[in-house]
Amino acid sequence: MESRTNSLIEHLQAVHSRQRKLIQQLQAENARQLSDLAEIRRERDIFRAEAARCRKGLAELQNRFDEVLSEYHDLKRERGSLSRSTSGSVTRVKTIKRDNSSSITEQDRSINQQATGRTQFFLEARCHGD
Repeated sequence: MESRTNSLIEHLQAVHSRQRKLIQQLQAENARQLSDLAEIRRERDIFRAEAARCRKGLAELQNRFDEVLSEYHDLKRERGSLSRSTSGSVTRVKTIKRDNSSSITEQDRSINQQATGRTQFFLEARCHGD
């Protein structure tokens, strides 16, 4: 009977030892998974921050685009009105040219310079992506 008791005790100790070993393995695996989870959360947070920066940059670009587009339409309207006023002033310029031997008046030269400067600004903004 005593040998049977000793055998049962040894068997229980072996089972207990295997259980302890398995528990340690499970705890180690749990620690690895928690570490992986923490890394995944860090990467997620970095990704979210980058996505927020991209959305902010896109919004700024969209606002800048709207401003440039508005300026472009303003220039287009101004150019149209200048074309209409210039076509009417061509007759006046021809008359002035005959009378004064001058091809363009100071006022027309000033208007031309303003329109050219705005057009140049728009073209540079489109070329440089500003």
